[in-house]
Amino acid sequence: MTINQSWKTNTAGIAAIVVGIGNLVISVIQNQTVTAEAAGIAVTAVIAGVGLLNAKDNNVSNSPTPLASAQAVTTTLAAAGNIAHLPEVASALAVAATVEAAVTEVVPK
Repeated sequence: MTINQSWKTNTAGIAAIVVGIGNLVISVIQNQTVTAEAAGIAVTAVIAGVGLLNAKDNNVSNSPTPLASAQAVTTTLAAAGNIAHLPEVASALAVAATVEAAVTEVVPK
């Protein structure tokens, strides 16, 4: 585990562990015993914190293909050109056009 490489994820992991254990300590102080609810919250938070501390996300980009350095990946419909390769979008547009034509027939503009 190296804290300096992925400091945001490690900070979230440490915070989860501190909050989970803190919740357990507060429950013990208030109730003089460990409640099942506090123990469950503590165990869940510690497991989540350990998972975040062990995450390997320090050298990852959102690119579908690896790039030398992380860069924003954006695609617009105009840049994509023809939307026929997107059947869901083309189908939705066709349905919208059909509905508009049907409504215009029933209720003239």
